[in-house]
Amino acid sequence: MNAGEEKKNSKEMDLNSKRKFGWVALLLLCSTQFMVVLDGTLVNVALPSIQQAMHISQQNLQWITNAYLLMFAGFMMLGGRVADVLGRRRVFISGMLLFAVASLLGGFAPSDLWLIAARVAQGLGAAIISPAALSILTITFPGGKERDRALGVFGAAGGSGAVAGLLLGGVLTEFLGWQWVFFVNFPVGLLVALLSLRFLQESRVEESEGGFDLPGAVSVTGGLVLLVYALVQTGESGWLSAGTLSFFAAAFVLLALFVLIELKSRVPMVNFKIFRYHNLTAANLISILFTACLGGTLFLMTLYLQQVLRYSALEAGLALLPFELATIIAATVSARLVTRFGAKPVVMGGLTLLMLGLLLLSRLPANGAFLTDVLPATLLFGFGLTGSGIPLTITAVAGVPGEQAGTASGLINTTQQVGFSLGLAVLATIASAYSGNSTDPAVLTSGFNLAFTVAVGFALLALVLAFMLLRSFKAGNQPEEATGAARIDSVEQSQV
Repeated sequence: MNAGEEKKNSKEMDLNSKRKFGWVALLLLCSTQFMVVLDGTLVNVALPSIQQAMHISQQNLQWITNAYLLMFAGFMMLGGRVADVLGRRRVFISGMLLFAVASLLGGFAPSDLWLIAARVAQGLGAAIISPAALSILTITFPGGKERDRALGVFGAAGGSGAVAGLLLGGVLTEFLGWQWVFFVNFPVGLLVALLSLRFLQESRVEESEGGFDLPGAVSVTGGLVLLVYALVQTGESGWLSAGTLSFFAAAFVLLALFVLIELKSRVPMVNFKIFRYHNLTAANLISILFTACLGGTLFLMTLYLQQVLRYSALEAGLALLPFELATIIAATVSARLVTRFGAKPVVMGGLTLLMLGLLLLSRLPANGAFLTDVLPATLLFGFGLTGSGIPLTITAVAGVPGEQAGTASGLINTTQQVGFSLGLAVLATIASAYSGNSTDPAVLTSGFNLAFTVAVGFALLALVLAFMLLRSFKAGNQPEEATGAARIDSVEQSQV
């Protein structure tokens, strides 16, 4: 064998090795996405058991979910920036260890405050993990069919995690106790962190100006926490009490400070010039209302199934499984419908189904039956959820220049997390304020019905905004705004 053949064989072996390691890396990254999404549905099914064990009021129970979501939303874009600068693998592993240890501490929590603190740490870990994982994936698979295939597998891992979480959460809570919805993350997190040292390659942005927008992340997260806390306080203190108004004022100050920081920062989390793209702005506004419906609905449906219909945790998980399957089917179909009919009619169709599902939920009786009451409502809600959510995400990034695609994607994801948290706070507070400390199924159901009616209003407003604000386009074609919009200078662009 001559030198040329040896060199050729060596290159082929290196390429095969990279491909092999690449798909092992993808397996690790998908395991991470699976775990992060799994955690949401795991904990959701366990909430009534946690409430009973720790004697948490229904009004404060939502903080077990919201503590996680607010940290995730507030620090996700900063997490991506830190990963790019300090090293994606290093940051990914650090976030994974934080998530694993926080999960372990959550399982050992002796009180609700301990558990909420653990959820804060979990949310921060997830905000580090998620953008770092996606960055590693794009570096490992630089482009072409392999990247498309990898992104498809990565997205499917998230969807399967949501479905598996309902079943696994019910099984763990039913047979081992609610603590195991947290314990299960610890060994998986450690294993992924150890294997990452072997199979993930380190990478970073070699030349990076400025630093990290930590003040921006802290101010926006603090503002959102205070805003949610103020909304929750209205159930006990009323809207016009001194305490409630003080929290609203403090939240406003912090959010205004966030805007000022972003306008002056050299490396802002959000460059507000990106909002010059009409469809991106419209999609983010609609997403806040659309995900507000989702946040409170899943929370209240879990309580309805277990507190009113007296389902076990496992039965509740199984009852919500058709909803998750409907979201997966709609996610597949909606993307194809956008290609054929354009984004605007698909968004409006999805929001209409979402609203119809919420209308049925607002009429749930205290003696409801699964087949006639729960199943039709949750199926409509599930089809409408991703039937409108996927086209909204497509709309948010479609007319944005390539160098801004990461920022637009991060922004719509963050907006959806914020909407989820605010919706959960509003709807859970309404239901709790109506029912008080009552355990009467009829009173609880009336509170849930009132909250679902408010969610119908959110969906209707989202539908009106979609009709008025969205500019129609088909996937693969630029919306009208793209041709005339001024392109944002790459030097000024936001860092994700």
